[in-house]
Amino acid sequence: AYCMKMGTIVNIALDWTPNTNHAGFYIAKQKGWYAEAGLDVRLVSPHVDEYKTTPASRVADGSCMFGVTPSESVISAHTWGNAPGAKPKLVAVAAILQDSTSAIVTLA
Repeated sequence: AYCMKMGTIVNIALDWTPNTNHAGFYIAKQKGWYAEAGLDVRLVSPHVDEYKTTPASRVADGSCMFGVTPSESVISAHTWGNAPGAKPKLVAVAAILQDSTSAIVTLA
């Protein structure tokens, strides 16, 4: 758990260009709810580097505190290993949609 002081910058990596899946983040920012909680929330769109860095990688490298990412990215993050220099493990903390828009598939 994080303990944040007033004015804490919180970068959130989005998984795609702004769309309806991100509405809650934008509404909270527009209505000042983050600021009321003492947070300076910054929404990071993946277009800033032409989609070269995934939200999971942004969280792993420390440039973002949170990332919007499909569940399969969290599972994949657990295959990064524990060797020195390996990326840190990630944990899912919330869902932004009631139903998942992603699926994991395999051969039938």
